[in-house]
Amino acid sequence: MILKPLTLDQIVWYVKVLLYGPEGEGKTFWTADNCPKPAVWIDFERSSDTIKKASETIRPSWKDEIEVIPIGTGNTPDEVRDFCRNVEKTKFKTLVLDTLSTSQTFQLDHWMTTGRTKGDKGGMAEWKDYRWSTTLFSRILMDLQQANINIVIIGHEKIYWEGEGESRKKTEVGPAVTPALHDAVKQLVSGVIRLQNKTTTKLVAGKSVTETKATMLVRRKGLYVAKNRYGLMQQEVESPTWENLFGIGELTDAY
Repeated sequence: MILKPLTLDQIVWYVKVLLYGPEGEGKTFWTADNCPKPAVWIDFERSSDTIKKASETIRPSWKDEIEVIPIGTGNTPDEVRDFCRNVEKTKFKTLVLDTLSTSQTFQLDHWMTTGRTKGDKGGMAEWKDYRWSTTLFSRILMDLQQANINIVIIGHEKIYWEGEGESRKKTEVGPAVTPALHDAVKQLVSGVIRLQNKTTTKLVAGKSVTETKATMLVRRKGLYVAKNRYGLMQQEVESPTWENLFGIGELTDAY
Protein backbone atom coordinates (compact mmCIF):
# COMPACT_ATOMS: atom_id res chain seq x y z
CA MET A 1 0.00 0.00 0.00
CA ILE A 2 1.30 3.44 -0.94
CA LEU A 3 1.03 6.16 1.69
CA LYS A 4 -1.34 8.91 0.57
CA PRO A 5 -1.09 12.42 2.05
CA LEU A 6 -4.26 14.36 2.83
CA THR A 7 -4.81 18.07 3.03
CA LEU A 8 -6.20 19.34 6.33
CA ASP A 9 -9.55 20.01 4.65
CA GLN A 10 -9.79 16.33 3.69
CA ILE A 11 -9.41 15.12 7.26
CA VAL A 12 -12.72 14.33 8.97
CA TRP A 13 -12.87 14.70 12.75
CA TYR A 14 -14.88 12.08 14.64
CA VAL A 15 -16.26 12.43 18.14
CA LYS A 16 -15.15 9.69 20.55
CA VAL A 17 -16.37 10.25 24.08
CA LEU A 18 -17.18 8.55 27.35
CA LEU A 19 -20.58 9.68 28.66
CA TYR A 20 -21.49 8.83 32.26
CA GLY A 21 -23.83 9.95 35.00
CA PRO A 22 -26.35 8.83 37.62
CA GLU A 23 -28.71 5.98 36.77
CA GLY A 24 -31.91 7.15 35.10
CA GLU A 25 -30.54 10.60 34.28
CA GLY A 26 -31.12 10.21 30.53
CA LYS A 27 -27.75 9.21 29.06
CA THR A 28 -29.25 6.80 26.54
CA PHE A 29 -32.02 9.19 25.48
CA TRP A 30 -29.64 12.14 25.11
CA THR A 31 -27.26 10.11 22.98
CA ALA A 32 -30.05 8.78 20.76
CA ASP A 33 -31.53 12.26 20.40
CA ASN A 34 -28.27 14.02 19.56
CA CYS A 35 -25.75 11.70 17.90
CA PRO A 36 -25.26 11.71 14.11
CA LYS A 37 -27.48 9.12 12.44
CA PRO A 38 -27.93 6.43 11.29
CA ALA A 39 -26.60 5.01 14.56
CA VAL A 40 -26.11 1.50 15.87
CA TRP A 41 -26.48 0.51 19.52
CA ILE A 42 -24.56 -2.39 21.02
CA ASP A 43 -26.81 -2.92 24.01
CA PHE A 44 -25.43 -4.96 26.90
CA GLU A 45 -28.15 -4.16 29.47
CA ARG A 46 -31.47 -3.50 27.72
CA SER A 47 -30.88 0.26 27.79
CA SER A 48 -32.36 0.40 24.31
CA ASP A 49 -35.81 -0.19 25.78
CA THR A 50 -35.77 3.57 26.28
CA ILE A 51 -35.16 4.07 22.56
CA LYS A 52 -37.91 1.65 21.56
CA LYS A 53 -40.51 3.31 23.80
CA ALA A 54 -39.60 6.77 22.54
CA SER A 55 -39.75 5.62 18.90
CA GLU A 56 -43.35 4.56 19.44
CA THR A 57 -44.39 7.95 20.82
CA ILE A 58 -42.26 11.11 20.74
CA ARG A 59 -39.44 10.07 18.36
CA PRO A 60 -40.97 8.03 15.49
CA SER A 61 -38.01 8.88 13.21
CA TRP A 62 -35.77 6.71 15.39
CA LYS A 63 -37.34 3.59 13.87
CA ASP A 64 -35.46 4.32 10.65
CA GLU A 65 -32.44 6.08 12.15
CA ILE A 66 -31.33 3.72 14.94
CA GLU A 67 -30.62 -0.01 14.91
CA VAL A 68 -30.00 -2.06 18.05
CA ILE A 69 -27.86 -5.14 18.62
CA PRO A 70 -29.02 -6.73 21.89
CA ILE A 71 -26.14 -8.65 23.46
CA GLY A 72 -26.99 -11.71 25.55
CA THR A 73 -26.05 -15.28 26.36
CA GLY A 74 -26.30 -16.32 22.71
CA ASN A 75 -23.52 -13.95 21.69
CA THR A 76 -19.76 -14.13 22.09
CA PRO A 77 -17.18 -11.40 22.76
CA ASP A 78 -15.45 -12.27 19.48
CA GLU A 79 -18.67 -11.49 17.60
CA VAL A 80 -18.81 -8.09 19.27
CA ARG A 81 -15.21 -7.41 18.35
CA ASP A 82 -15.71 -8.49 14.72
CA PHE A 83 -18.65 -6.10 14.38
CA CYS A 84 -16.71 -3.21 15.90
CA ARG A 85 -13.71 -3.85 13.65
CA ASN A 86 -15.88 -3.54 10.55
CA VAL A 87 -18.43 -0.95 11.65
CA GLU A 88 -16.79 1.91 9.73
CA LYS A 89 -17.55 0.02 6.50
CA THR A 90 -21.28 0.16 7.24
CA LYS A 91 -23.87 2.92 6.76
CA PHE A 92 -23.68 3.98 10.40
CA LYS A 93 -22.30 7.35 11.47
CA THR A 94 -22.27 6.60 15.21
CA LEU A 95 -21.51 3.49 17.27
CA VAL A 96 -22.78 3.38 20.87
CA LEU A 97 -21.51 0.91 23.48
CA ASP A 98 -24.06 0.79 26.31
CA THR A 99 -22.71 0.32 28.96
CA LEU A 100 -18.99 -0.02 29.65
CA SER A 101 -19.49 -1.86 32.95
CA THR A 102 -21.97 -4.44 31.71
CA SER A 103 -19.96 -5.09 28.55
CA GLN A 104 -17.04 -6.31 30.61
CA THR A 105 -19.36 -8.37 32.83
CA PHE A 106 -20.79 -9.99 29.69
CA GLN A 107 -17.34 -10.99 28.53
CA LEU A 108 -16.29 -12.27 31.93
CA ASP A 109 -19.46 -14.37 32.25
CA HIS A 110 -18.91 -15.82 28.78
CA TRP A 111 -15.39 -17.02 29.43
CA MET A 112 -16.24 -18.40 32.87
CA THR A 113 -19.17 -20.46 31.54
CA THR A 114 -17.53 -21.83 28.38
CA GLY A 115 -14.79 -23.69 30.24
CA ARG A 116 -11.99 -21.77 28.60
CA THR A 117 -9.71 -22.52 31.53
CA LYS A 118 -11.26 -25.84 32.55
CA GLY A 119 -8.81 -27.99 34.48
CA ASP A 120 -6.99 -25.14 36.23
CA LYS A 121 -6.67 -25.47 39.97
CA GLY A 122 -6.17 -23.15 42.90
CA GLY A 123 -8.58 -20.45 41.71
CA MET A 124 -6.49 -19.55 38.64
CA ALA A 125 -9.38 -20.29 36.28
CA GLU A 126 -11.35 -17.27 37.49
CA TRP A 127 -8.29 -15.02 37.35
CA LYS A 128 -7.38 -16.08 33.82
CA ASP A 129 -10.97 -15.53 32.66
CA TYR A 130 -11.05 -12.04 34.18
CA ARG A 131 -7.73 -11.16 32.63
CA TRP A 132 -8.82 -12.43 29.21
CA SER A 133 -12.14 -10.58 29.29
CA THR A 134 -10.31 -7.36 30.12
CA THR A 135 -7.75 -7.93 27.36
CA LEU A 136 -10.43 -8.59 24.75
CA PHE A 137 -12.37 -5.44 25.57
CA SER A 138 -9.15 -3.44 25.51
CA ARG A 139 -8.58 -4.77 22.00
CA ILE A 140 -12.05 -3.64 20.94
CA LEU A 141 -11.30 -0.12 22.16
CA MET A 142 -7.95 -0.14 20.37
CA ASP A 143 -9.65 -1.29 17.16
CA LEU A 144 -11.96 1.72 17.41
CA GLN A 145 -9.20 4.28 17.94
CA GLN A 146 -8.63 4.77 14.22
CA ALA A 147 -12.16 3.92 13.05
CA ASN A 148 -13.81 6.57 10.89
CA ILE A 149 -16.99 6.73 12.93
CA ASN A 150 -18.31 8.60 15.96
CA ILE A 151 -18.06 6.57 19.17
CA VAL A 152 -20.06 7.04 22.37
CA ILE A 153 -19.29 4.82 25.35
CA ILE A 154 -21.97 5.08 28.01
CA GLY A 155 -20.77 4.32 31.52
CA HIS A 156 -22.00 4.02 35.06
CA GLU A 157 -21.04 6.49 37.74
CA LYS A 158 -18.74 5.98 40.71
CA ILE A 159 -18.88 8.12 43.85
CA TYR A 160 -15.70 8.70 45.83
CA TRP A 161 -16.07 9.06 49.61
CA GLU A 162 -13.93 10.39 52.41
CA GLY A 163 -14.13 9.63 56.13
CA GLU A 164 -16.34 7.23 58.04
CA GLY A 165 -19.62 7.23 59.94
CA GLU A 166 -21.48 10.53 60.30
CA SER A 167 -18.46 12.47 59.05
CA ARG A 168 -18.38 10.49 55.79
CA LYS A 169 -18.86 12.78 52.79
CA LYS A 170 -18.78 12.68 49.01
CA THR A 171 -15.65 14.17 47.51
CA GLU A 172 -15.61 13.33 43.82
CA VAL A 173 -17.65 11.64 41.12
CA GLY A 174 -16.31 9.87 38.03
CA PRO A 175 -17.03 7.12 35.50
CA ALA A 176 -16.83 3.53 36.71
CA VAL A 177 -13.79 2.42 34.73
CA THR A 178 -11.79 -0.51 36.06
CA PRO A 179 -8.02 0.04 36.38
CA ALA A 180 -7.45 -2.65 33.77
CA LEU A 181 -9.51 -0.73 31.20
CA HIS A 182 -8.50 2.79 32.17
CA ASP A 183 -5.60 3.12 29.72
CA ALA A 184 -7.55 1.66 26.79
CA VAL A 185 -10.48 4.02 27.41
CA LYS A 186 -8.14 6.97 27.86
CA GLN A 187 -6.45 6.27 24.53
CA LEU A 188 -9.77 6.01 22.68
CA VAL A 189 -11.81 8.93 23.92
CA SER A 190 -11.22 12.60 23.21
CA GLY A 191 -13.44 13.72 26.05
CA VAL A 192 -15.19 12.56 29.22
CA ILE A 193 -18.67 13.95 29.87
CA ARG A 194 -20.96 13.76 32.88
CA LEU A 195 -24.68 14.18 32.23
CA GLN A 196 -26.78 15.38 35.15
CA ASN A 197 -30.18 16.97 35.66
CA LYS A 198 -29.99 20.26 37.51
CA THR A 199 -33.06 21.59 39.32
CA THR A 200 -33.42 25.32 40.01
CA THR A 201 -36.20 27.34 41.62
CA LYS A 202 -37.07 30.90 40.61
CA LEU A 203 -39.86 33.41 41.12
CA VAL A 204 -42.24 33.95 38.19
CA ALA A 205 -45.05 36.46 38.69
CA GLY A 206 -44.61 36.12 42.42
CA LYS A 207 -44.82 32.33 42.38
CA SER A 208 -42.05 29.82 42.96
CA VAL A 209 -41.38 27.74 39.81
CA THR A 210 -39.14 24.69 39.71
CA GLU A 211 -37.28 23.98 36.48
CA THR A 212 -35.14 20.98 35.60
CA LYS A 213 -32.49 21.18 32.87
CA ALA A 214 -29.94 18.71 31.59
CA THR A 215 -26.39 19.93 32.04
CA MET A 216 -23.04 18.43 31.12
CA LEU A 217 -19.63 18.66 32.70
CA VAL A 218 -17.04 18.29 29.96
CA ARG A 219 -13.44 17.31 30.62
CA ARG A 220 -10.59 17.02 28.18
CA LYS A 221 -8.86 13.75 27.38
CA GLY A 222 -7.13 12.23 30.37
CA LEU A 223 -9.08 14.19 32.99
CA TYR A 224 -11.59 11.75 34.38
CA VAL A 225 -13.06 13.18 37.56
CA ALA A 226 -15.78 15.85 37.54
CA LYS A 227 -15.25 17.88 40.69
CA ASN A 228 -17.27 21.08 40.44
CA ARG A 229 -20.35 19.43 41.89
CA TYR A 230 -18.47 19.63 45.18
CA GLY A 231 -17.35 23.24 44.98
CA LEU A 232 -14.40 23.23 42.55
CA MET A 233 -14.39 25.18 39.29
CA GLN A 234 -15.24 23.53 35.98
CA GLN A 235 -17.15 24.49 32.83
CA GLU A 236 -20.81 23.42 32.76
CA VAL A 237 -22.91 23.30 29.58
CA GLU A 238 -26.68 23.74 29.98
CA SER A 239 -29.22 22.07 27.67
CA PRO A 240 -26.36 20.46 25.71
CA THR A 241 -26.63 19.38 22.09
CA TRP A 242 -24.16 17.51 19.90
CA GLU A 243 -23.48 20.71 17.97
CA ASN A 244 -22.71 22.98 20.91
CA LEU A 245 -20.46 20.34 22.46
CA PHE A 246 -18.59 19.13 19.39
CA GLY A 247 -19.42 21.46 16.51
CA ILE A 248 -16.11 23.26 16.83
CA GLY A 249 -14.29 20.15 15.62
CA GLU A 250 -12.27 19.59 18.76
CA LEU A 251 -12.47 19.76 22.53
CA THR A 252 -10.57 22.96 23.20
CA ASP A 253 -9.32 24.47 26.46
CA ALA A 254 -12.66 26.28 26.68
CA TYR A 255 -14.08 23.02 27.93
